[in-house]
Amino acid sequence: MPPSFFDKAVNFVSYRPRSAHETAIRLKHLGATPEQIKEVIAKLIHYDYLNDKNFATWLSASRLKQGRSPLLIKLELKRHHLDPDLISSSLKEVSDPASQLSQARLALSKKFPSLPSIIDLKLRQKLFSFLLRRGFGYETTASVIDELAKRG
Repeated sequence: MPPSFFDKAVNFVSYRPRSAHETAIRLKHLGATPEQIKEVIAKLIHYDYLNDKNFATWLSASRLKQGRSPLLIKLELKRHHLDPDLISSSLKEVSDPASQLSQARLALSKKFPSLPSIIDLKLRQKLFSFLLRRGFGYETTASVIDELAKRG
């Protein structure tokens, strides 16, 4: 007997937390009708196999560990069609301004393991651009680079 869409969805969400939108896309790819997708999603939510709040918190924490800024994490969560209030609360749970500085330092240390003691204008621009592309704000970026320049 072939597995049902519910069984396939349970298997899909068993590997890691998933969003309802992500699961719906997967079910659609497997050939489920919109009615079947709604039914399976409701059943997954009922059994607490699918929880967007848990997914948002998990993704936020995971991406912060990877050195991503809260801004990039927020954009990624929006791509998963999560509620804006849910996005804000999950980011507040796992991030604070002090951690943004440490995340920026971590991102720089991973990308540039050995920085020279004297940071010239060209290197400063390179470091600044790197952190801005990673989604860190101007104040955070400037603070970290000034800290590096004073250290050298």
